[in-house]
Amino acid sequence: MSSKVICGSNKMVQQDVSIVEDQGQYSSSCGYCKSSGNTSISYGLWAHSLSVYDYEGMFLYKPEMEVSCCPPYTIRLKVNSFCPSNEQNRVIRRMQRYLDGTYDGPLSSTREDSSISDLENPTKVDDLVPNRPSEKLCCNVKSDHSPRGPDSVATSNDVDNITKKLCNAVQNALDSLYETGLLPRDLKISSIVVQKVHPAMRKRIKTSTAGRVGYSCNVAFSVAAMLSKHKEADTYIEALQQAVDYASKKQDTRNKVSPCLFAEVLASKLQGGARLYGYEVEACNGHLNFLIQDSDKLGIQDKESLYSSKRVDKEVLSSRMQGKCGSHIISRGIRSKRILEVRMKRSAFDPEEFALYKRYQIAVHHDRPDDVKESSYIRFLVNSPLKFVPPSGSETVFCGFGSFHQQYRIDGCLIAVGVVDILPSCLSSKYMFWEPDLAFLSLGKYTALKEIEWVQMAHAECPSLEYYYLGYYIHTCPKMRYKAAYRPSELLCPVTFQWVPFEIAEPLFDRQPYICLSNYVANAEQYTNNDTNKDTLVSFKDDNDFNDCISEKGTRTTQDASYLSGLASSSKETEDVGNTLLKLGEDFLQFKYLQGCIDERIIRGLVLQLREYSQRVGPTLATKMAYVLS
Repeated sequence: MSSKVICGSNKMVQQDVSIVEDQGQYSSSCGYCKSSGNTSISYGLWAHSLSVYDYEGMFLYKPEMEVSCCPPYTIRLKVNSFCPSNEQNRVIRRMQRYLDGTYDGPLSSTREDSSISDLENPTKVDDLVPNRPSEKLCCNVKSDHSPRGPDSVATSNDVDNITKKLCNAVQNALDSLYETGLLPRDLKISSIVVQKVHPAMRKRIKTSTAGRVGYSCNVAFSVAAMLSKHKEADTYIEALQQAVDYASKKQDTRNKVSPCLFAEVLASKLQGGARLYGYEVEACNGHLNFLIQDSDKLGIQDKESLYSSKRVDKEVLSSRMQGKCGSHIISRGIRSKRILEVRMKRSAFDPEEFALYKRYQIAVHHDRPDDVKESSYIRFLVNSPLKFVPPSGSETVFCGFGSFHQQYRIDGCLIAVGVVDILPSCLSSKYMFWEPDLAFLSLGKYTALKEIEWVQMAHAECPSLEYYYLGYYIHTCPKMRYKAAYRPSELLCPVTFQWVPFEIAEPLFDRQPYICLSNYVANAEQYTNNDTNKDTLVSFKDDNDFNDCISEKGTRTTQDASYLSGLASSSKETEDVGNTLLKLGEDFLQFKYLQGCIDERIIRGLVLQLREYSQRVGPTLATKMAYVLS
């Protein structure tokens, strides 16, 4: 970035300068703990334009962590040190099997050698649809494998095969809850039982879907019993309630361990997979019921063809994946290999991306359709103050620096979009949305692994680009726990701005949410940010300019607050901010050139304002970014 003084003038010509406007401190309600008051407090800047060299993965608001209810810590990963866990390797293998056509969702075999058995013993539709809709079934009755009723078409072996597939589906749903932090990892269910509901018991229930219940599972009762004894039960219950908007529907059960709650959460996780094989999933009185779909809903005109098919491929794609209208389509024969393609695009509005985003927000985050608007989407994920830097040899990556959308397509169909900022030293992951019907592929985790892989490859071309930023980590938010699984990750100390290994920080959060992490590092100097550009927003570090220190209990104490008292500013204090770059109208100039030109009382007020600004962004950025004076 260049700047020069025009001869005979105090004005400065700035090229590629970041222009920011002070928004001050503000408070809002917290989306993590759902507090009733405005307990989330931040300091904000409005970026009219922003250089990629002044920005390193943090938003243009700086959380006031010591006074906020849920302090967010910046988290990053040095990609060349990344060591994938067994769980992350399973995500990669699962996707590869899906691309190879040997895995099609929770109801397909979960064994690694499933491809062999599936090809040697092709699945029959008879195996997947055991009963025709008939008389009413009881949704909460256990039944053994007694002789079949007159309306049953499945043999005893068929029933065993189906129950095994459904058990695998339920296990995958539970695994998903562990992975996303909605259930504690130390809570493990020893066994899952799915049982066929006997026709003789069907008349005991009087619900609209009773006649379609084929199988039932009571695992939610086991989960509820075990979680009720867990020390952090209330935290997980609240997160689960939010996941299915359960609290608003069942006010009397808030903070209670309820099998009905777990049944609803599991049903929502299972919807994408079980439906594809002739079943819908329903939560009823704490039970998971597997319902046989009507043939019309399967998109099959001739109902008898469903039962007479000799063999079909287990791949059942939604109409969106096929690009057709109507319901699901069953493909015959062995499916050819699918092709995954990742495309990098400059940030811009794309109707196809917005349609996927809307489906994702409604299905995963339970937004109301009317609340998912193009205008908010554009403001949230399309508009960016970052100025694009085109590729130029080894100084940038092949796509340049700026804001991008990474599209993931399978056979040309859009399945996921990652919204990222690519910067000189990192890829900052801002948001990810994906196809809800493919939830069984753990696309959030898979795309994060692909982003890490992308940075590893880009590092060979642009050596300065070596970090993967995952945004913020909030220890009290179970949904954010997955970020720490990308190891070895680091958290930024909010006081000294040193990077601290997550393994050191994690046990400290059990004491209190806000803490000076670097106090607990045995040798803090080795974790000091020596390799990150000191001119970046993520590096506010400068102990001399950060006049506040935080005690171990998180109380804010002021070492020198005279500049906040309204007293006359000293010449030393004025010098501290004298080189701060200002934008006044169309002109750029340093603050020191205003002295003697305007009233001293205005100067004193500006000194207070600029010193606070300099504390937030650091002295280096204060001299580089243009601070708007209105």
